[in-house]
Amino acid sequence: MNLEPTTDQRLLVAALRRAATSDDVTAWDVLAAAGLTTPAMPRWGLLDWCLVLEELGAAGHDVALPLAVHAALDALPAEERTREGLLASVVERCRSDAGDATGVDTDRLLLPRAAYAIGVGRACLELAQTRAADRTISGRRLIELQGPAHRLAHAAVLLIGARIGVWRAATEHDTATPVGSWAAACAASSVEAAVTAAHELVQVHGAAGTGDRRVVALYRAAYALPRTCGSPRLMWRRAGRQWLAGSVSNHGTS
Repeated sequence: MNLEPTTDQRLLVAALRRAATSDDVTAWDVLAAAGLTTPAMPRWGLLDWCLVLEELGAAGHDVALPLAVHAALDALPAEERTREGLLASVVERCRSDAGDATGVDTDRLLLPRAAYAIGVGRACLELAQTRAADRTISGRRLIELQGPAHRLAHAAVLLIGARIGVWRAATEHDTATPVGSWAAACAASSVEAAVTAAHELVQVHGAAGTGDRRVVALYRAAYALPRTCGSPRLMWRRAGRQWLAGSVSNHGTS
């Protein structure tokens, strides 16, 4: 399976990153930069949405609004997909707390949440790497010490593996291939990877991190992810049940 983003997807990510560089922009501003608030709003595939949610997570935006936009665009008929219709639907869905994972049992809703978790973890890891490169202990940069370097590398590998899983599941969903237990497993691994990265972020900053607003915000965002994506323990349990049910079903029909 080719998981390489298309040219359009690369342009989409670039537009999102440009829009997210300013501190005073909202998630709606970022989505507007991608063309979602125009009457000719695109019907993206699931992988496109996962790319969007990862960038919003990395930029520190709240997950509720983009999830509400995603759900609203899926639910609105083509003739109602106006800017005003989208706004009304998004407001209604945000009021119902679109960031809560309770009851989320479809791959199309769960995978973007997993992608958001990867974005949060990515931001944690990037900030931790920057701090490790700048902080010195006994005349050596922290990144040069074996312990911190190995822990940061471990967090990076977890995030890369989680991203590959999300992209694979989203690509299969876009090609109408049953995802099976993959979505729940992606949610679990993405949250675990993000929390690991957040832990390393705090470890690298030490006591100085308690006074850094960005560090505190990312740490809180990472530990709030089980509410958005579901508890990793419960997600792994769901994935196991789904895998077992599929295995039994395939065995029975073979």
